[in-house]
Amino acid sequence: VNIAATQMSAWGTKVGALVADLTEMGKPGHMLNGRDTSSDKILVFSQWKEMLTIVAAALRSAKVPYEFCFDSKHFSPVNALML
Repeated sequence: VNIAATQMSAWGTKVGALVADLTEMGKPGHMLNGRDTSSDKILVFSQWKEMLTIVAAALRSAKVPYEFCFDSKHFSPVNALML
């Protein structure tokens, strides 16, 4: 998946850069420290559920599969996206 600059800027530079990095890491044959990362699972944590909602929308528009994890039963909620 190649994310166009206009699509990235629609979400802002930080979210666009995050989606671009996550997309690159998921490509077959992507190497990090001599290891293929294409089958790795990635967790993106945030204190703010709203921020993860924005990132999720950007991932959805880039056709990157993800799961939204939210636990409101604890005093300190756990918010994460899993790719």
